[in-house]
Amino acid sequence: MGPPPYVGPESLQEPGLKVLHVQDIDFETHCLTFIDCLTTVKEWSDANRRHLPITIMIEAKEEEISDPLDLGFTIPLPFGPEEVDSIDAEILQVFPKERLIVPDDVRGDAATLEEAVLDGGWLTLSEARGRVMFVFLNRSEARDHYIDGHPSLEGRIMFANSDEGDPEAAWFNVNNSLTDGERIEALVGAGYMVRTRADADTQQSRDNDYTLQEAAWASGGHFVSTDYVVPDLDFSTYSAKVPGGYVGRCNPISAPTECDSELIRP
Repeated sequence: MGPPPYVGPESLQEPGLKVLHVQDIDFETHCLTFIDCLTTVKEWSDANRRHLPITIMIEAKEEEISDPLDLGFTIPLPFGPEEVDSIDAEILQVFPKERLIVPDDVRGDAATLEEAVLDGGWLTLSEARGRVMFVFLNRSEARDHYIDGHPSLEGRIMFANSDEGDPEAAWFNVNNSLTDGERIEALVGAGYMVRTRADADTQQSRDNDYTLQEAAWASGGHFVSTDYVVPDLDFSTYSAKVPGGYVGRCNPISAPTECDSELIRP
């Protein structure tokens, strides 16, 4: 007989959203439930009320992973209408709405969310300080369920990963600034928000390669993701840091010429 299946803490047996990277392979996280993770962020935000706005990307894990050895990997449950509703519900269990940046805040009186962002509808930095914004990363039926019945994400908590021309278009995920740098610059210049990456799949750390990171900073992507806030010295001294030494700076593509990065600090 093989070893018993991993059961984990009691909190994993209770109803509610759980936090993991890949089922059965990469599932050990600092906070196991979504509520626990949100509570950690909320407590830090409460203690640092003038912080820059925080963006949290949510991905509904609904894809099966390959099981060539027939080990019996977990089959994820689909995220239907009720399940995507539960994401908003759990966020609101932890954060009062006034501490969030939601699509309704940005759309205002515009006909669509996209129209608003293309007309400068995003909150100012002073309005956004101390608040948290959520983005639904999926481009799948789960994303479609989230949008259905909520034109321009009316009443929703999260922004959606959509396409130019969609009523809810406001935020884009463009991972590779080396191949898509011009696209990122164009999106940022138009008024959309963009997330890109400084590194991926440990490659940049293994090679001590800053090429992708430098392209990401130059592209003007608003959110640059990294796995190496601190170096993994088993690979190299590679790490990622925002130019200027703080966690935020004036955007090189969209900021006005008089923007002073030093004034961004709380």
